[in-house]
Amino acid sequence: MPGPVIHSSILGVLGVVALQLSPPPTVIGAGPPAEAAYALVVGSNAAGEGQQELRYAERDARAVAAVLRDVGAYPADNLFLVLRPTRGRLLAAVAALRERLSEHARRGEQTQVFFYYSGHARAHALTIGREELALSELRQEILGLPSTLTIVVLDACQSGAFSRIKGAEPTADFSFNSVARLNTAGLAVIASSASAELSQESDDLTGSFFTHHLLLALRGAGDANQDGKISLDEAYRYTYQRTLTGTAATAVGAQHATLETDLRGKGDVILTRPAAAAQILVPAAVHGRLLFQHRPSQSVVAELDKARGEAVQLAVPAGPYSVLVRQGDDLRECEVTTAPQAIVTLDLAACRRSSLQISDAKGTAWQGPRWGLELALGLIAGRSDAYVDEIRQFDFSRFGGNVWLGLSHHLALTASRAQGRHFAVTLGLVELDAQDHDRGDADHPDNTTTPAHFGWSGYGLGVGVRGTLPLARDRFIPYAQASVGPALAFTRWQDATGTTSDWFLGYHLGAKAGAAVMPWRSLGFLFEVGYYHAPLIQNRFGQTHDSGGAVIDVGTRYAF
Repeated sequence: MPGPVIHSSILGVLGVVALQLSPPPTVIGAGPPAEAAYALVVGSNAAGEGQQELRYAERDARAVAAVLRDVGAYPADNLFLVLRPTRGRLLAAVAALRERLSEHARRGEQTQVFFYYSGHARAHALTIGREELALSELRQEILGLPSTLTIVVLDACQSGAFSRIKGAEPTADFSFNSVARLNTAGLAVIASSASAELSQESDDLTGSFFTHHLLLALRGAGDANQDGKISLDEAYRYTYQRTLTGTAATAVGAQHATLETDLRGKGDVILTRPAAAAQILVPAAVHGRLLFQHRPSQSVVAELDKARGEAVQLAVPAGPYSVLVRQGDDLRECEVTTAPQAIVTLDLAACRRSSLQISDAKGTAWQGPRWGLELALGLIAGRSDAYVDEIRQFDFSRFGGNVWLGLSHHLALTASRAQGRHFAVTLGLVELDAQDHDRGDADHPDNTTTPAHFGWSGYGLGVGVRGTLPLARDRFIPYAQASVGPALAFTRWQDATGTTSDWFLGYHLGAKAGAAVMPWRSLGFLFEVGYYHAPLIQNRFGQTHDSGGAVIDVGTRYAF
């Protein structure tokens, strides 16, 4: 697996809290979710002081909400997705949920709550942008919900401390605690990383290691006993093994999911029911990386690394899907259509072969915009060489016309084609030089000089290569570029006898560096500096003028 993106706070805890409101407890989880089943799903990429902006926390939150809706049978009206909240907004959402649950409690109805948070955290608090929410306060808020069963998932670094608030000690591994005694009253906490461990998210998985595998488990990959239901036991076992395997070789080190229980009664907690949804069956003989994409919305529903020898069923919303199956350098695209409560089998023989996308240095497919168009305007410092000195010998002004302090206008139009995340080829049309030199009575009151005008302009068409270093989620993109190509210059001599024109063909070399700022995915701004060398114009004395010079430009960029 390619190396992960490392952050100080990315991934942490799955907590399951089951509260008994009145004895004897009623087992919830052995049957379908009650109508009064609620979910509050929160995701925030926002960074606190000294932290990096996350890439996938909000994406993970959306995916969890989709799984609860598609496979967990949570009513749409009871499923709340809150992205990038403030501390006050998060607490307000919990308070609003408490009000909804209180109505059921007054009627004596059973309720079930699933709370999920993905974002930054420190040792004892969630980091919500520049604010913090202590885990002790969060636990108090969650335990105060008047629900029969409450499931809490905290996807944040070091939030294993959530369980230690009550004095529980982290377990060494899964075998320390058996979940055979799980019921719907008491406390169970699954920590995706220990309280002192850093956690990781992966560009390759486009999500956190733990949540990625948890989502697969809930969609059916974790159904160890093949009963069409995913229990807390099964979800934990699958996620623990895959997370440990996926992080064992990373620079940060392996993440150890732990399970702690303090439960009373009997009965498994059922998290999802894949058998009640549409399913795609991946046969035992199929192996490799599989990506499941819903065709109408173009959204990726699941990604699966599958070994040969075991069949896997994944629950998905009913509809048409494209399934990409990669086995080494072999890529196949399959099309399947699912129906409610039906199983469709993936048949590789019916799939068509496809070509691999160009990948970046890490081996992950570049999914950003492929093409770019740039228009830049600025100034160029025209060269004052022997050719220009010779002109001044004939009493021409040093600068004239559109030249001010040796600077003339500069225009560049560039098209680029990305060949990966950090490399692109370019084709550019650039204005190299534009100078005008005059002599006349205004400069020489003795009227001994014949008025005349001499000027020239130069243009280049260059093919180039560009190296880029996208930062801040591709919002800030420094780059460096080199180019070469043909160049063309035109001269104009005008005096009392008429106008004479000439042209010169040559070459030009260019180098520039700059940065693009992309407030929007497709539109942004750029700033760049550069230098061009273009020996084009010659005079009868054998002198050649370099139509290049140093440039400074600002412009706009459109990417698609």
